[in-house]
Amino acid sequence: MSLLGLGQELNIAERKVLHMPCIIIRTNVEIPSDRAKELKTALAVSWEKVPTKRERWLMIVMEDKQQMFFSGRDTPAAFVNFKIHGDYDIGPKNCEMLSEEFMNDLSQVLGIQKERIFVAHDVCPSWGWVDDPDPRAYGPRRSE
Repeated sequence: MSLLGLGQELNIAERKVLHMPCIIIRTNVEIPSDRAKELKTALAVSWEKVPTKRERWLMIVMEDKQQMFFSGRDTPAAFVNFKIHGDYDIGPKNCEMLSEEFMNDLSQVLGIQKERIFVAHDVCPSWGWVDDPDPRAYGPRRSE
């Protein structure tokens, strides 16, 4: 059974360290295609600063031109929601480091002041993907 949809199989050792990170960025500025690619690369480099983490499983969602107010103003701002899907916690030091890295990335690529960027970290224990053989991935089953 293919877990990747590419005819590749995960070995047991790789399965044990599989944690699906997702970075969701909402901002009131426009993100042109070239800037989106630049930001994607910067965020992946930042994520890989966490030991053993690689871009392979990283998903990045960018929602630009959002109606957004921060401190009562609609000047350039961003909300970054960083989710780790799986039973895993990267720890406070890595969260602090990633918050700073993500703020730097958005500030440098999109020109948003770091004081107008908010980063939230969430651990999501219930998750899954197509062909996932692990029933725990979708959370607890409802009783009939």
